[in-house]
Amino acid sequence: MRHWEPYSNLKKSSFECEGLDLSQEMLDIAKQKVDVIFHQKDISNFNLNKRYDAIICMFATFNHLTTIDYAIKALFCFYQHLNPSGILLIDLHNPQSNGSKVDEFDKIKRIMSWSYDRISKMERTKIKFIVPEGIIKDEHLLRIYSIEEIKKLLENAGFKKISAYEGYGFSPAKESSKNLEIIGIKNTKKLKGGSFK
Repeated sequence: MRHWEPYSNLKKSSFECEGLDLSQEMLDIAKQKVDVIFHQKDISNFNLNKRYDAIICMFATFNHLTTIDYAIKALFCFYQHLNPSGILLIDLHNPQSNGSKVDEFDKIKRIMSWSYDRISKMERTKIKFIVPEGIIKDEHLLRIYSIEEIKKLLENAGFKKISAYEGYGFSPAKESSKNLEIIGIKNTKKLKGGSFK
């Protein structure tokens, strides 16, 4: 799935959509693919002065938040931008070992390899794209969040009814699941002292 395809699918279903990315270059590409309002923003520090019924954080974007502090800040921003009882969906990469894969699409070959450190919970991914114009190399450092850890972060941020699924469906996630889809609902009830129920 290309990164702009969720926007296209949602637009086809008559949803109004907006998107964020830190890279203006990537936003320029996305604007050529789909008619959506995009903002050049950091997901751990943004204020659009608007609220939404749902926020979707796809393609392991949240894994790029390599510290708990950044994760907490992002969840705070998400919470502030949701309507009451709004839905948050976070797609997480969840490797359990080192690995590699090769795939091809639209005359582009992608060669990936990754190494996962269980102690630091960090994964380093190396990617090589072979395109008609030549070879492009990229590298990412990702923070891997366990199911228990991400659920606790959402709970502390004020979300309720938090669920974890796998495989882009509704099968309950396991620690061994390749990808995690975490869903939480904005909790608007506060207990005495300001904490969330």
